[in-house]
Amino acid sequence: MISGIQSRRNKPKAPAAPEQRTRFEELLSGLAVRLINLKAEEVQAAMEEGLQLIGTFASADEVRLLSVERGALADELAYAWLSRGERGDLACSSLGFFDRFPVAVEMLRAGKPMIYGSLNELPHQAQEERRYLSGIGLHAAIAQPILVDARLVAVLFIHCFRETRWPENLVERLPQVASIFGNALARRHAETQLQAQLAFETLLSDLSARFVNPSPTDIDAEIEGALAEIGAFFAADRVFIARFSSEQKTGTDDGLTRGWVAPGVSTADPHLQG
Repeated sequence: MISGIQSRRNKPKAPAAPEQRTRFEELLSGLAVRLINLKAEEVQAAMEEGLQLIGTFASADEVRLLSVERGALADELAYAWLSRGERGDLACSSLGFFDRFPVAVEMLRAGKPMIYGSLNELPHQAQEERRYLSGIGLHAAIAQPILVDARLVAVLFIHCFRETRWPENLVERLPQVASIFGNALARRHAETQLQAQLAFETLLSDLSARFVNPSPTDIDAEIEGALAEIGAFFAADRVFIARFSSEQKTGTDDGLTRGWVAPGVSTADPHLQG
């Protein structure tokens, strides 16, 4: 089935067995506890452990969690579990997703999951998506949106390369699953921003310390050291200081007073000449 679309071919699902429901409740409870108050270095393993729990319960082939940035899926803060142990290359869970799957994206942005157990369950308007999915052999999937303040911030993908019948408990509790992972992503994002801010403040402090009463003979060395620090911090290719003057310059003097280049980067740059 697809959330919000009723297929006449689908038969009513039988109620989940009590032991299955209990097992899934325990899974969700354990997942929520596992992802609370994690240290930064523990997040990656814990998130992938959570994806494995979901994938194993659903008998899925792979589960992925990708963040959404600037209207596209991003590889940053991306997590994956694959039952075969090999990372696949599917455009339905990559940077091209928003362009290739407009029907799914419209549902996700509206906060609705897209769920199908076979390609026949896809809506009529998803013909292109059906052809592509058939070509790569992805016959069943769940795409669960994760929203914050009505904004799509991440997508949880659960994939099967065969037709399947998704566990009723999983389908019913997808919003809770999304909330658990969403909260963990939000904490990770906040920690990442905080770490970046602290690192930048440390850089500013180091740069300031370089120029506290340096001797005239040390100025050049301190400037070059500072430019190297800036280049390393921003993973830049070049950092330079250029002197500008209203007077016409002649000859080879291009106003470049100090510069730094990363290892392997040419020191010659035509954009810095003249």
